[in-house]
Amino acid sequence: MTGVQQDLESRLSRKGSQIITEKGNPREGFQFEYATGSINGTVTVDPLVIQDATSVAGKAGLPSGQTAFKLRVRISETWHKTSAGCL
Repeated sequence: MTGVQQDLESRLSRKGSQIITEKGNPREGFQFEYATGSINGTVTVDPLVIQDATSVAGKAGLPSGQTAFKLRVRISETWHKTSAGCL
């Protein structure tokens, strides 16, 4: 999850977004609020959930030592006529 968090920070910065707030942690999930020009947005990443291996890989399952996870990411953006600046 730390890698997901770092990747999101990097992608938002590369796109010119300003991260306004950052809450949470890799174990419990996290949320970023950001602004880019006339857009305010929120990215929410829920905690990882262990999945049944057969739901991912079928009857064969996964190779020994591998675990199936579900990652849920929600993105919400609001466009404004004028520059967002801050939330």
